[in-house]
Amino acid sequence: LRSRISLAISAGGPESHPENFRIFFHVLSKDHCLPDLIWNQETRRELRIALEAELQSIHRVMEARGGRDKIAWNHHQFTVAYSSLGD
Repeated sequence: LRSRISLAISAGGPESHPENFRIFFHVLSKDHCLPDLIWNQETRRELRIALEAELQSIHRVMEARGGRDKIAWNHHQFTVAYSSLGD
């Protein structure tokens, strides 16, 4: 997998983006349990819930503005509370 990621990065250009996303979502869908990374069904669920809540908030803001204005998502302020990792 590491060599495929390196190959996708070195290819450059816009045509490499679909491969990057394919690899990203493939890795995201797998479980990982490393000393510095715990990623499993529960953490994926917590991320999905946080992203869905964020999307609902964005839709509410857009509806409040009448859908006329484009808005920008401040991803720097987006956080996910992974309560399952507190154990």
